[in-house]
Amino acid sequence: MSQTAGSGKRDRCPACAEGRKHTDPELKQYHSKRWEFEEATRGLNFTKDFNPALEAIMRDRLATSGERVMAWCKRSAWGKHSLYCIKDNGEPAFQVDCATELRIDKRRVSDTIRYYAARGYLEMRGPAKLLYPVISPRLVGPSNLEEKSEEYRMFLESWKVAHSTEFSELEVALSTVKRIREVLLSDYKQWRALRTKSGANKGRDSESSDNLASSPSSPSSPPLEDLFEHMVAIARDQRSSLGLESPMSKPSKTSRRWRNDAPLVWASRTSAT
Repeated sequence: MSQTAGSGKRDRCPACAEGRKHTDPELKQYHSKRWEFEEATRGLNFTKDFNPALEAIMRDRLATSGERVMAWCKRSAWGKHSLYCIKDNGEPAFQVDCATELRIDKRRVSDTIRYYAARGYLEMRGPAKLLYPVISPRLVGPSNLEEKSEEYRMFLESWKVAHSTEFSELEVALSTVKRIREVLLSDYKQWRALRTKSGANKGRDSESSDNLASSPSSPSSPPLEDLFEHMVAIARDQRSSLGLESPMSKPSKTSRRWRNDAPLVWASRTSAT
């Protein structure tokens, strides 16, 4: 016997060592998964779905993804006397293991698992999302009132048989559309929140710019060109008072005008603003 995870208890099991049928206490003590499986299915009628038949569906490239994934779930769980999917060493088997073994894109496997879970054929339990095929499914019916009519159900049953491949693909496609719609709605909410926040910041920046533009200029700050000409006029007056002014450098009429009336000009400009 190969030494794998969980094989220690099996090595100590008297029934395994003697090659006989297990008693309930032995199952409970040495094979907890098998005991849980027997307890959950005790008294239920069943038809044997042999492991080679399930494995054939798993390998069938002409079968739909839904058929192959569901066959894998049953083979990995019930085919190993476990309520949830496990590997040969007893460790849990997950969607990635299904995708690897069946060589199906993991996104398609995820969509298929989600669809069968929504319909009631599978359950994903616990933080690890262990895969539990449902022993007694309670199917979730269609929400469309027309699809609930007896006439439509009769048609659908016959159509499913005649177009089994298309129907399985339709189920997987509907699950994909539902998932994408959820992603689209989530992205829209994030986009709207960012847009609202950006608009609020833009409004505050615009208000600050308006306040800055509308603030009055200082009355003591004349235009630079006016200030320059006024300083030139003052310098010329100083040269004249010191006797440094030559006949050729007498102040022009423009300089006298700035010397005499510049304060009045500034005052009038200040009052105008």
